[in-house]
Amino acid sequence: MKKKFTKEQILKMIPVKNINIEQQISADSKKITLIIKRKKSLILNLISYLLMIPDEKKIELDKTGTIVYNLCDGTNTVNDIINKLKKELTNSNYHELELSVINYLILLAKKNIIGLSIKKTENG
Repeated sequence: MKKKFTKEQILKMIPVKNINIEQQISADSKKITLIIKRKKSLILNLISYLLMIPDEKKIELDKTGTIVYNLCDGTNTVNDIINKLKKELTNSNYHELELSVINYLILLAKKNIIGLSIKKTENG
């Protein structure tokens, strides 16, 4: 059973990039392409060969996705990321931005592109 987190708990989480995912930065430095290597094993290699599955998958992030991904550096909380993005996107509604960023980070976490760590407090 998956643990459910409150919005307040999620806002305090710290997103961290998966170190096993490579990234290519565009010439103008406004977009990142993530390169996810396929896991290797004898069976997976055989299946991949038969089904012509490539050795890597590329995911191109748009400008906003790149900003959010770059802020997943292990120092910013989800709330910090939302506030920094709000400064970049001055005409955006805070609550819509909050919902979008939280959903985007959850999607990245489900795809193992980032991890979400829980910030320790003095009370435990």
